Amino acid sequence: MVRLIRWALVSLAVLGLVGPAHTRSQTKKLKVVTSTTILLDFARNVAGDKAELSSIVPTDGDAHEFEPTPNDLKTLFDADLILVNGLGLEGFLDKLIKDSGTKARVVTLTDGMPLRRFAFAETGQSSAQANLPPGILGFGGLYPCEVPKPGQNFGECDPHGWQDPTNVILYTLNIRDALIGADAASAATYRANAALYIARLQQLDAEIWQSVATIPPKNRVLVTNHDALGYFAARYGFKMVGVVLPGGGTASEPNPQDMAALISAIRAQGVPAIFTENISNNKLASEIAAQTGIKVVQSLYTDALGAAGSPGETYLGMMRANARAITAALGGSA
Repeated sequence: MVRLIRWALVSLAVLGLVGPAHTRSQTKKLKVVTSTTILLDFARNVAGDKAELSSIVPTDGDAHEFEPTPNDLKTLFDADLILVNGLGLEGFLDKLIKDSGTKARVVTLTDGMPLRRFAFAETGQSSAQANLPPGILGFGGLYPCEVPKPGQNFGECDPHGWQDPTNVILYTLNIRDALIGADAASAATYRANAALYIARLQQLDAEIWQSVATIPPKNRVLVTNHDALGYFAARYGFKMVGVVLPGGGTASEPNPQDMAALISAIRAQGVPAIFTENISNNKLASEIAAQTGIKVVQSLYTDALGAAGSPGETYLGMMRANARAITAALGGSA
């Protein structure tokens, strides 16, 4: 009910922000709005100084639970280009864009990406427990999934594609093409910047492989606070043992049966650590760690960048920080 009331207030406020008297300001630079700070960083690397960039969800913000403000409506209205992840990550965004009255082109950056199901369903079942084919998450396989309808928070598809740097190459190409479509005069710049960033992504991927190779194979297991590392696990050969918060988001809570099953799985498979995040409450993860006698590794960067000056200030920085933390916690050499 609180969220509905807030949304009503936001919708009313837009009347004073983007009504008939409001006109788009004219600037020399393209105005590009992204849904999250991670996408903002991708866009910044491709656009360089040719665009004015901003993000709707802020640093350390949770796209799953974000509540918009009247200022977000104005930001979208003024945009020339809106870059979104899609796959249900930004459940709030479809209505926000519609209510803003923006004429901006909306580009979904996961278009063309090989999709994966969430590793764990709403019930807490793993893909294996749900009788899906082997080789899904953590084992390098793919499986068809249903994309959520507009306005839905989640479907069957895991939206956290950026956790695999090779997927970010596709994000980068989609951003490049969108920028060229909006600003053909700067096409050479966008192509050159994209090529440079792709080379950096390839280097990042090689570095993570080198780091993971130092982890004893029996320790390449992950328990995370929410189901955000499926693409990372699939890329680098980890087994997803469990998640604290089922269903792919950060708002759901496990039932006692799920908690007991997760604790049992941690003990049975000798999981060394639980990994928590910069965007969500870690209380339940800490309770499970206390009951199982394993350590909690805090503040992986999953759905948002960190503050300026932090290891997660950029996407390349956040992935390197995550790889170091995971490698060290699981007995490897970072």
